[in-house]
Amino acid sequence: MGQAFAEGAFGRLYRGTYSGEEVAEKILERPENNVEKAMVMESAVSKEVTMLATVKHQNGVAICWGNKFWENLAWCILTEYAKGGSVRSFFSRQQS
Repeated sequence: MGQAFAEGAFGRLYRGTYSGEEVAEKILERPENNVEKAMVMESAVSKEVTMLATVKHQNGVAICWGNKFWENLAWCILTEYAKGGSVRSFFSRQQS
């Protein structure tokens, strides 16, 4: 796993390699002291993995893998690495 290239409220995005392919590694840390928040996050991660596994489109990113790990202290979602950057940065460039 390389250096984080993006960060959000609950986790970080790293660039890595999985089965010889470039991937984005989304690592989401489980809140230790807030059971409710952890349950909401787990539900959101599950929905994201399901959606990414279901939706197949030439302009979407494909999911490679999603799971809980580190003794249930974090979740990891691996997707294709989108070299063009985020959707937000794409639209920002279009408006300029």
